[in-house]
Amino acid sequence: MALILELYDESSYSWSDKTDKCIRLRHSISSRELESIEFELIGEDVSVGQKIRVKRDNNIIFEGIVYERSRKQRGGLLSVKATAYSYLILYDRQIIYRIYQTGVKAGEIIRDLGKLIDDEFPVNLNGVEDGDALLSPWKIENRSALEIMKSVARGTNYWLRMKPCLSYLNFDGNDYVVVPHSPSLDITDALSVFVWVRFDYLDYVNGTGGLLGFAGKGKPDSPDPNYGWWFAYDNRNNKKYFGYTCFGNSEGGWAGGGNNFGDAEYSYTFEVGKWYLIGFTINSTEAKLYINGTQHGPTKSISNLQLSDVSRDLTIGSLMAGQYCHLGSIGQTLIYNSVLSQSEIHNLYYDPMNPLTDDLVLWFNFNEGSGSIVYDRSGNNNHGTIYDATWGYEVYPKYANSMLLEFKPKVIA
Repeated sequence: MALILELYDESSYSWSDKTDKCIRLRHSISSRELESIEFELIGEDVSVGQKIRVKRDNNIIFEGIVYERSRKQRGGLLSVKATAYSYLILYDRQIIYRIYQTGVKAGEIIRDLGKLIDDEFPVNLNGVEDGDALLSPWKIENRSALEIMKSVARGTNYWLRMKPCLSYLNFDGNDYVVVPHSPSLDITDALSVFVWVRFDYLDYVNGTGGLLGFAGKGKPDSPDPNYGWWFAYDNRNNKKYFGYTCFGNSEGGWAGGGNNFGDAEYSYTFEVGKWYLIGFTINSTEAKLYINGTQHGPTKSISNLQLSDVSRDLTIGSLMAGQYCHLGSIGQTLIYNSVLSQSEIHNLYYDPMNPLTDDLVLWFNFNEGSGSIVYDRSGNNNHGTIYDATWGYEVYPKYANSMLLEFKPKVIA
């Protein structure tokens, strides 16, 4: 099975395939050391601290940071040898002072320290098992978090790993998330909305369900003064249609799944068990629908744009009473108060762990893994309360939106 090596370009916010420049690649997984890769590139330089990832069969099996590098000339060409470690290496720069009392379990210590780098990228702690408890208090002063985590792993004979994963919430028909109204969500001039979704089934009864939007009053061409927007799907004749509409505007765009969708301009066949990035952008003149990073269907002309809504909460998984999301799972939700460019949307699709943060007003990554709150990573504190939806994740995915911190026994019966 061929491996693909990619380097992250900070200037373009994108991953670049460097497999054709790679003449050596070694992937190491050890119970005593951090997971790492050693590689050599010809005619291509790398920087210490640069992000790197490896794919197999288009699934991400390693992602980390270049930690060591050496350069020389080889046959007149630049030769670069480098070693990269998993993101666990970032805990080495976290110096801690802690006191853990008698009875605290090993997994509790790992979870406590695991949160230290969550502001750099999303960390999912669902892979951390409890393990044994401390028999006496443990006072820690001026030591790196990585040193402590490795010590705990050795002392309990546990694996300590960090794996690429895709975190999500499952919606089974009557689940939803509510985000209280806030001024940052009163978007009036331009809007971009993108949602990662996975279909667990497609063929069920007709009806409309909401991905996200302002529930309650208001609908296309309604005189209701409480304007807003929604992003939803509709099931008609065993076909699925995704689309957006702005209250006060009749314009919208739809994509249908099925063999004979009536509007050929927006026809699209969705598959069960597959992840899609679906979204739209809209401003005072035009609206566009996107699927998997590319515009789908024609641009729609817009007039009399009315996006603002000052009275309602934002809901995810429900449009209004009884119109819930039956599709399966939502892996990420992003709302911007501007229109993203095609290249920016392309990068949302190929690198969901590092979305553009300019003009971002809500970013749900669903990497919390437990609890009833989903936290907004945009910095606007648009946190949501979860009603009945359940947590999930998958490791080594095609597209990773988080990293799973794993702490489990080396030998499992």
